Amino acid sequence: MALINESTLQRRLIELERFVKAIGGDTAATVSAGTGLPVGLANQGDIWLDTDTNALYVYTEGVWLITTTFDWVKYASEINNIQDDGSVLLSGDVIGFSSTLNRNVKWIGEAVNQITPTTSNSPTDYIWRLAPAGLINDLIIDTSAVPGVPKNLLVTEELYQTNTAAGVASKVKLTWAANIEAAYSATATTLVEYKPQYFGSCDINNPETNTPFVLKRDCEANTGTWTEVNTTDDDYIPLIETPNLFAATPDMIPGTVDFRLTAISKLGVRSSSIIREDFVVYGVSGAPISPTNLTLASGDSTAVLSWDKSTELDVVSGGSVQIRIHPSTGANATWSTSQVLVDALQGATTSKTVPLIAGTYLVKFVDSTGKYSATASVVTNTFAPSGFNFVSLSDEHAAGYLGLKTNCVVDAGDLEKRPDALTGTVSQTSGSNTLTGVGTLFLTELTVGDYILVDSQTRHVHSIETNLSLTVDAEVAIPALSTAAKANLSMTYDFDGYTTSNVDLGIVKSVKITPSFSALIYKTTDQICSADSICNLTQVCVAEVDADIIFYLSTSDDLVTWSDYTNLITGNYNHRAYRFRLVVTAQEANTSVDFSALSIAVDTVDLIKTGSVDTLTTADVTYTYPISFYSGVAGTTLPRLGFQVIGGTAGDAVTIASSSATEFSISVYNNGARVARSVDFQAIGQ
Repeated sequence: MALINESTLQRRLIELERFVKAIGGDTAATVSAGTGLPVGLANQGDIWLDTDTNALYVYTEGVWLITTTFDWVKYASEINNIQDDGSVLLSGDVIGFSSTLNRNVKWIGEAVNQITPTTSNSPTDYIWRLAPAGLINDLIIDTSAVPGVPKNLLVTEELYQTNTAAGVASKVKLTWAANIEAAYSATATTLVEYKPQYFGSCDINNPETNTPFVLKRDCEANTGTWTEVNTTDDDYIPLIETPNLFAATPDMIPGTVDFRLTAISKLGVRSSSIIREDFVVYGVSGAPISPTNLTLASGDSTAVLSWDKSTELDVVSGGSVQIRIHPSTGANATWSTSQVLVDALQGATTSKTVPLIAGTYLVKFVDSTGKYSATASVVTNTFAPSGFNFVSLSDEHAAGYLGLKTNCVVDAGDLEKRPDALTGTVSQTSGSNTLTGVGTLFLTELTVGDYILVDSQTRHVHSIETNLSLTVDAEVAIPALSTAAKANLSMTYDFDGYTTSNVDLGIVKSVKITPSFSALIYKTTDQICSADSICNLTQVCVAEVDADIIFYLSTSDDLVTWSDYTNLITGNYNHRAYRFRLVVTAQEANTSVDFSALSIAVDTVDLIKTGSVDTLTTADVTYTYPISFYSGVAGTTLPRLGFQVIGGTAGDAVTIASSSATEFSISVYNNGARVARSVDFQAIGQ
């Protein structure tokens, strides 16, 4: 606080002398002022004014006591003279002593550090000075008048782009109107305060940041315990005192917040408050809204998906758009059981050309923190492109899932993600988050950051001390000698034939590759539940949870050199051989995955060839295609032939002596004898 000026100090010292007389101090009592706390010996009734803080100290019964005092203010329109003894001669009205309206205030009387809050009506109790021009103007001046309560309070949250590496942040904006009715004093400033309804802490860490979860829902969703500390009205936190009718918070911790606004007059008198309760601050942690106005425009083999641009900054800046496809057009087309078609488009994107596939397209926004829209926008397509010939089908379910399985097993005919059993048994001392093992191999079977399942509970490995001891993020109730398992977030399945090829076309050939599957993805609980029966029929286990289902392929043109695995998107590929891989990544460790169907179809586009041939009366005529047809993986697929005799006669009959992928032989007979005819043909193959 700045030092007070000399004239103000003198006025206050005069008031202090009056105060000494009021409390009956010793004749030797003194009134002093200086910076800081009073020092030295003192007499009963000594007064010390700290000019740094304006705090008043009185020496009473051998102790310096800080004393609560009050300041009085009065206004006058005219003062003729100020006498040597401090008395004043007034002309006109002293505003506050009467209700005179529209007087130009010219003088201000101040009385500081008074021992009573009740203002005096004696002009001689005040130190008078000229009022600054325009301080009050022509208003009703009443030192006790209360300003009007702010009204029309509007609280909103919006994201904004920072000018630092922090990227997108969140702020709360408040706007209001001043209450300017004649019955109230004018508002000089508005005090804006806020109060979180609770402060909380989580007893487990977010594995991505290795710091405690900051949101209650995230903490409890990861089996943590959230501790709340309720607050009272005394816990309001000042945000700003402003002469404006608007304010904005800095980036706030997400949660439920109350806001309180109080008007303050030019004389420091406060109004009652207006309070906005239960405002939910989502911050950048709030899930983005779903895309709107999703449409599909289809062509012969492709489709254009379009949607409205996101209105949320953390999607447009640093976010993305994900597109998935499900082969069903009914209720089974859920986000968690759909294949990722386009993993991540820039968040401001509003359209994408995709392969035309019969089924349901699903689209979600993803914000800059990786949170998905709560629900997907969907559009269905029942039109399947025609003109394709079947080449091969890798039906893994029918074959019994004979491929390479990582973190998954075959159970009752289905492919299921399973945790890896750990060697030995574990136990825990009550009140501790350290697990001890018997015959365990923690150092070789686990790493820091893994999830483990113990007694149906998922815990995050924080540190590994030895093969027989590790620490998890939170205490977990474990009975003696429990079996533990590594709770994998993902599973991988390489289709049968992964060591050679899943599909060998024999030649480099353009084909269309389409995955198909049926899956159930749900959170594991301690309920008795079978994904093959109860869950599939009635969904009584738990709600489905998010997971990413992604197909990959590796290609070769010679069966010797193979490409790396890349995303398989339904569409055309031009290679000889293919290997397929399925990867499922769950969002939570305690997630079960069950595939009751899994296959990949390979088709080729219809190849149509036309021409004409002249038959002979003596022998069959052989026509050789300029470019041979593809005869399929087994070499037995032949083109389909159609003929039209030009200018023939009744009784003409076309006979095909032989047909292959490279040629056909033809004759035309009439009444059992070959005849010479001109014949147009059409061959449809692959």
